[in-house]
Amino acid sequence: MLLDHHLAALQARGLKPETIEAANITSIWDPFAMAEILNWNGPAKKLGQCIKIPYYDREGNNGYTRLRPDVPRKSKGKPVKYEAPIGTALRIYLPPTVAACLDNPQVDLVITEGEFKALVSTQTGFPAIGLPGVWAWKLAKKVRLIPALENIAWKGRKVYIIFDSDITEKEGVQAAECQLAMLLTNLGAVVKCVRLPDGPPNADGKPAKLGLDDFLASLGPDGGGALQQLMWEASDPVEPDGADIKNRGDDLDPATEARKMLDSVMVDGVPKLAYWRSSFWRYSPTDCCYRELPDDDARGSVVLALNAIACRLTNSHISNHMVQLKAQAGIPSWSEQPSWRTDFRPWPASEMLPTKSGLIHLPSYIRGESEYSTPNTARYFSPTCLEFGFNANSPAPEQWLTFLSMIWPDDPQSVDLLQEWFGYCLTADTRLQKILLIVGPKRSGKGTIGRVLTKLIGLANVVNPTLAGLATQFGLQPLIGKLLAIISDARLSGRTDIGVVTERLLSVSGEDSQTIDMKHKPAWTGRLPTRLMLMSNELPRLGDASGALSSRMIILQMRQSFYGKEDPGLTDRLLGELPGILLWAVEGWKRLNARGHFKTPESSRQMADDLDDISSPVGAFVRECCCIAPEARIARPTLYKAFTAWAEEQGQQHVPSAAVFGRDLVAAVPSVSSGQRRCEGGRERFYEGITLA
Repeated sequence: MLLDHHLAALQARGLKPETIEAANITSIWDPFAMAEILNWNGPAKKLGQCIKIPYYDREGNNGYTRLRPDVPRKSKGKPVKYEAPIGTALRIYLPPTVAACLDNPQVDLVITEGEFKALVSTQTGFPAIGLPGVWAWKLAKKVRLIPALENIAWKGRKVYIIFDSDITEKEGVQAAECQLAMLLTNLGAVVKCVRLPDGPPNADGKPAKLGLDDFLASLGPDGGGALQQLMWEASDPVEPDGADIKNRGDDLDPATEARKMLDSVMVDGVPKLAYWRSSFWRYSPTDCCYRELPDDDARGSVVLALNAIACRLTNSHISNHMVQLKAQAGIPSWSEQPSWRTDFRPWPASEMLPTKSGLIHLPSYIRGESEYSTPNTARYFSPTCLEFGFNANSPAPEQWLTFLSMIWPDDPQSVDLLQEWFGYCLTADTRLQKILLIVGPKRSGKGTIGRVLTKLIGLANVVNPTLAGLATQFGLQPLIGKLLAIISDARLSGRTDIGVVTERLLSVSGEDSQTIDMKHKPAWTGRLPTRLMLMSNELPRLGDASGALSSRMIILQMRQSFYGKEDPGLTDRLLGELPGILLWAVEGWKRLNARGHFKTPESSRQMADDLDDISSPVGAFVRECCCIAPEARIARPTLYKAFTAWAEEQGQQHVPSAAVFGRDLVAAVPSVSSGQRRCEGGRERFYEGITLA
């Protein structure tokens, strides 16, 4: 119920009865009820009758009410026109229709002082937010927006701050307007400050103060047009002379603010943001894994967070906060991906298969245990996740199996090897230290296999470098955090440093710790979880006299060519069977782990020998032409002369020098040593442990 004199007072401000009713504004005169609203200990008898102004949040819930008493009490000699509940946080007043506009930055907003002014503005067609006071937008003792204002979509929104007409005489009000405007501008709003004209002169001849509601009520139906004209003429925020504008950046505590930033993104008991090995990582609930966050994006997020609490920022302020954020979000550099971020460790991290439906522990699944999965969580620090869920009841991938039977019609061993390789690529476990080499003619299916495997383990988890690119300064950088590197055309030009390529293939596949140069970033040190898969039309010519690289290779030879008989829709059909292909790959993982090593198909053994010979011509010469025995001995020139004759017969264009031959010989046959003895005419140099057959 609204008392008559209260209704008359509200209508004098320009409020219509329907606006008053929609805002649920009523009268209250029970001193005990008023005391309950205001959290007073005793009844509010001295306030007389009051206008009751309920506040509603964006969801329409009421938990805060202000009163406008007929008999205001005095504080420090001034009347308290409005009473608010004791011990409650500041709120913003939202007229009934304004809450729906807060998430739409296309809607212009007015910010004014007082509930009635916000109601009259909204009623006239200008959605408005009412502040209980000109400083009521900030937290106590902090130049920071209160949460109710922080959570509004400000970016790109036009905002008009409209305080009373006497603002030009009050530096404190000007300071409040200026700092509010700066914070909103930091958040992306386009802020204008509207100046209302003065009212008619008072009895003393001074112009009367005019509020937004008074201005609109005085003009009646023309008020909306007049206000629109003032908005068009509104100025940008200007810092007033002598105003107490706080340089909030100097007052911030970087450690505290960094903690607040991390607390605001907590999920599963850990912050979604992590800092590891000179890079920020952010957990994506959509991708169900961590993605590396570029430094500029991380810095931008810090700036946006500080913009809501600081009027002025310098690079020094931002850098101090970045240092704290890196320290508080840091994961030890000795930790590897994947790993657990908390004591929650249901299974070893390297044995997990991350999928969209949850984290699958493959050993438990293979053993037939009922508990083999756990929900996706930010506690699992991993950059990889399959792009689909795990379904133990997926049908067999019939088209995929038919495709493989066409590639290897009478070679089930090759199909088994590919199945085991697919399983090997599912997790971060690289202890078998193998490289897959697929060699076959054009249009033999190599690319299709690569595309299916890429889609199986996720596009974000695969990188496609070139073999020559590995030898460049930043050649290993793309491999960081990737499960698989597919080199689709393993060829080397004469300008490529084959030694560097060989070294990097060996170190990556051998699980060695790497120090990797990174462009525009500090060097990265750690172990790469990357499997290497090479595809080529011919055996790559990789120099390695020791034969270590060729021993790392497992080879699949493809003899069928479908050139001229290509099926353009094949890949799409195969990708439709990914859940079934995943189960097929898991079976390969099961068989591989039971055996403990890969098994080269009989059809690829000759090609494996050829790769040995290409990688180490000296090793091939030893196998064909020499005898290895502890008591054997031969003069160095004699053995080298035999090697050069053999090399010419093999058609080698570049025969190494005697010194290089000796180095490669010891690398190929470590039991061979060199010695010398005195003889007539000088010294005789010889190799021990080897002779010509």
